[in-house]
Amino acid sequence: MTVTSSIGPQWPPRHASHHRIKGIDNRGIIVSGGHLLGLLATLEPLCGRLVHGRQPDRVSVRALITDEVLRDRLELLAPLIEVAIPLRGDFDHIWLVYLGANGPGRQSEPDELAIATGNVDTAAQRARSSCRECLERPVREGYRLTELTYASRQRNAVLQEQMTDLYGRFGWSFAQVGEILQDPNNLIAVAFADDRPVSAGIAELSAIHFSDGNTLRVAELTEASTLEDHRGHGLYTGVAATLMTAVAQRSATGEFLGGAVDLVFGECSGYDPGVLHASQRLGRTFARVAAREHGLDFPGFLSQHVPIAGGAARKSRYHDLFPSFIVRADLEAFVVS
Repeated sequence: MTVTSSIGPQWPPRHASHHRIKGIDNRGIIVSGGHLLGLLATLEPLCGRLVHGRQPDRVSVRALITDEVLRDRLELLAPLIEVAIPLRGDFDHIWLVYLGANGPGRQSEPDELAIATGNVDTAAQRARSSCRECLERPVREGYRLTELTYASRQRNAVLQEQMTDLYGRFGWSFAQVGEILQDPNNLIAVAFADDRPVSAGIAELSAIHFSDGNTLRVAELTEASTLEDHRGHGLYTGVAATLMTAVAQRSATGEFLGGAVDLVFGECSGYDPGVLHASQRLGRTFARVAAREHGLDFPGFLSQHVPIAGGAARKSRYHDLFPSFIVRADLEAFVVS
């Protein structure tokens, strides 16, 4: 069965889509070496089961780790760290760390990975845009951008059918698209050509409650799709800007899952230059770049994480994903720009 949730399970790690074991360690922010060793002890047997030809063949776990522990115990973490995102605000000096391991049969092709990292590094040099610029271009080219209200998404068979057509490459059924439309924790933005949705994206909202009393509120920009004959008009950028604006508005009024957003992020395919360049224009920072700016040389990508339909033919079944992010203060500045 196709799974439509991107954020995935919390703790303990569980089987997830695409032959993965996933989890978010919400037992508390890792503030000591002992706590870190406890996490690694949990991961060791999971990673040890990654045998060639068997499934699951990927382990992917996220945790919050203080800057002090991250740097002091880097030698312990280095074999597993894929991505680290520096948080701010209520989580200043805390990193959201992605730990991952793949089986021998699920490895990146060196030549394809070189193309992906080159695409990201090129995109990271692009100029940023204002939110207004991101929103105005599709409108100038004849499209209408809107966030679908929760009420408009309910019991709307015509919209559900149209969105099923739009998301055909994801393999989602009519019923699964209905579940997405009816989930109140999904914000959905659409670009319309006349009355037909031709591009859409989802912001999946999640509040991760930690046992130590902290709550991390995140929005993942995910599952974007644009019909092929409407590409090249800035629709993905406009849809994402619409979603970021909607997140910021709810955050400002404390209506983002009972509080304010801490992090907005997306996991971008390294093989899609258009999405990478849009991410940069939208004020997001690639985790690959952020780590280097903090003097940390992490890979900056999720190795062979998920399959993504479309694009040029590749040898690898899965895509290497490069997270990019924006924290609350920068989001607030972007949406008024």
